[in-house]
Amino acid sequence: MVFQNKQLSLLKSLLVFFLIFIFFSCSSTKESVIDLRNSQIIAGFHKDAKYRIGITRKVDVPVDEFNLFKEDSLGLSFEDDSTDISHNPRLAFVSFSSSNYSTTKGITKGDSPQKAERIYGKPLATEINYWEDHQHNIGYVYYGLFYKNMTFITDRDHKKIKIIVVGNYKEFDPVFNKKYIKKQIR
Repeated sequence: MVFQNKQLSLLKSLLVFFLIFIFFSCSSTKESVIDLRNSQIIAGFHKDAKYRIGITRKVDVPVDEFNLFKEDSLGLSFEDDSTDISHNPRLAFVSFSSSNYSTTKGITKGDSPQKAERIYGKPLATEINYWEDHQHNIGYVYYGLFYKNMTFITDRDHKKIKIIVVGNYKEFDPVFNKKYIKKQIR
């Protein structure tokens, strides 16, 4: 009887460990963008970010600062929340293509995708192909590392990161775009 209880206890412990492992390995990547010139967390999911994804509203960003970011290759993109009657869009994602910015884990434009993969793990996909999108009558292919809430767009040969997107950009979301993924990792 004691032996069976120990086995049952061990099985329960292993099951809990397995479930925790699965939860953390499938969770989305929650990152933020840092201005490397002053080490300020500009935007993202971090609680200390100046502009927070899913929280900051477009009216909260001064127009002159918004324009300054655009000139510096940092984009703040807002999406309307259909449940919000004020129609005041919230920050959905941040993108940058300047080496003045990095993720909080240190990835910036020009880094190798291998460096990003060492830090963030295996991506969900490495290519999203919209050539078969007959609805829009256009075709294009994105190469890079595609995670939930994080994308590193690369050149076609996967040599260098060109653009980094942090947040919920549905066009680059491998879960949302399953039918367009041509090179899936997991």
